[in-house]
Amino acid sequence: MEQPLQCKVISISSATGWKVRYNECLDLEPLACWALVEYENGSQKIEGMISNIDGEVERAESNEHFLEYVEPL
Repeated sequence: MEQPLQCKVISISSATGWKVRYNECLDLEPLACWALVEYENGSQKIEGMISNIDGEVERAESNEHFLEYVEPL
């Protein structure tokens, strides 16, 4: 299995009202913020960040069950 690229957060922005969906689950999890993430290969991407059960913030897309971001109503 290929190792994921290491990354660092360059900046963050508010994600008020945005949520994330995993699998085909109807339950949505709120985003903590948006982050500009820079990968070790120099590429950058904006990703949603969530709070995990330990109170730490992590990339929503790092979860293998990530499906989509859901915009506010």
